[in-house]
Amino acid sequence: KFGRGVIANEDIKTGDVPISVPESLVFLPERSRISEALGETGLCHGAHPGMETCGLVIAIMLEFIVGASSPGSSLHTPYFDNLKHSANHPVLWEKRELALLNGTRTLTHLFPEIISESKSGADETLHVGDPLLPEIPIPGHLERWFFHVVQPFFRTVLNSTMLEEADISTEQLFGLYRWAAIVVSSNSYELGDDRYQGMVPMWDMVNHASSSNLTNVKLAYNTESARFEMVATRPVGKGEQLFVSYGDLPNAELLRRYAFIDGSARALSSSEIPFEYVVKAAAGAASSSSSSSSFSASIEELAERLSFIRRCKLIPSVSGSQHHQQQLQEEQNQEKLRAAAGDQEAPTPPLHTKMQPRGGARGRGDFSEYFEVKSDGGAEWEMLECLRLLMLPKDSYDSFVAELNDRIKASPISAGVGAGGSSPFPRVEIPPNFKATLENLASMKLRDFPVENETIATSYYPDISTEEVQRDARKRAAARIVGEEKDCLRAHIAWLERLQLDVVAKACGELWDCITPRLCIMLPKNQTKNNSNSA
Repeated sequence: KFGRGVIANEDIKTGDVPISVPESLVFLPERSRISEALGETGLCHGAHPGMETCGLVIAIMLEFIVGASSPGSSLHTPYFDNLKHSANHPVLWEKRELALLNGTRTLTHLFPEIISESKSGADETLHVGDPLLPEIPIPGHLERWFFHVVQPFFRTVLNSTMLEEADISTEQLFGLYRWAAIVVSSNSYELGDDRYQGMVPMWDMVNHASSSNLTNVKLAYNTESARFEMVATRPVGKGEQLFVSYGDLPNAELLRRYAFIDGSARALSSSEIPFEYVVKAAAGAASSSSSSSSFSASIEELAERLSFIRRCKLIPSVSGSQHHQQQLQEEQNQEKLRAAAGDQEAPTPPLHTKMQPRGGARGRGDFSEYFEVKSDGGAEWEMLECLRLLMLPKDSYDSFVAELNDRIKASPISAGVGAGGSSPFPRVEIPPNFKATLENLASMKLRDFPVENETIATSYYPDISTEEVQRDARKRAAARIVGEEKDCLRAHIAWLERLQLDVVAKACGELWDCITPRLCIMLPKNQTKNNSNSA
């Protein structure tokens, strides 16, 4: 049922440590045999997050190559040999099987559209800050990361004869890379407050449970022994399996990261609406409206509004509608640390300061423009505010931006006084046909999914061949995820039907109460005082 796992071979008491790993065995790009080369090319911690992930993949590939050519020369070879990836990971699915996932966040985060075309020229190696960097970390944009980063690194940065001596063709190198990418996606952790990405042997052997009633161990770091530990949170009997939570993830994310789904009734579910659809819905409402007061912007005006939305960070980069409060709190914490250090740079936290769940917080795709819809149909208020801003008549939009600029200039934060004292944001204007456009937006997303049919709902037969079992498991996993996401969007339409416009106006106003202090922090003090176009 669970594949490999960890079983207690004796009774374990609460507080016991069944798994303890020395920090010296944690595998990081910074600790690999090519750490210097990875650092020089921006493939270590502190650079573009996707580049750090790619650096970890490259480091694992090299350990595998060295271990295969010189047995016993790599300490981690036995560990990596044990990480046999599942053939059910979506990056290995056939195209017709992937089509069963159309519209789901699994597919959109694994195989996003490539917006930027390949640049011309002989040197196509990507570097930090390069506009051609793929927008989704590995395993998204799998081939693009390989041909623009991984292959050039092996052929130019490393000894060019290494692959020839190991007799590794481009096809074999890509196969090794794909295996390492799956390993990193499904087995790596983000460690410490600085979120170093690394591999912790044995931790990845413990399976996931979605219910707190089933989890029986937690992750911890022992500062005295410098060891990463799994500590029992309740008694575990002999023969019982150890379970830890990989995080509160819907099945679409469990499949994308770890190649399994939770088939229980406790499984979480959610869906996502791309920001691109919000823009399309606003444009559709404008073109179909006969009202002279409705928004009908030129290309230049639309581009300005989109730029404004992005500058105000209305498009979330982490899940949940509280991301502005989280970002503001993080910045305030950093300011406190700097103040405590005498205006110097904040001290770097030790690696073990904070343990992230397996796979880390990077799983959503830090560079994706999507709004989340929960299983109860509730949506992120940022999505509603983006649509509202795009639909506002020009005079109303200009008045709103002017009001926001006045608030920024008058903010106590911009004057260096602190965060308190601002009056609530005034009632915001709701444009005509707003609710109808929201409902159309959800319907647009629903049309992305495949039509349900008997093929997707194929039953499981234990007496058929292994290959057929795997194909059937993929179909059932896809059917489960599509069904869950459709249910979320149907619940979202029902939520919109109950939603009152005065509630929307109040919520959007409160949202700007959270955003305005952040804008004040981002802008220089003299700019917030003197520049009438601050926003």
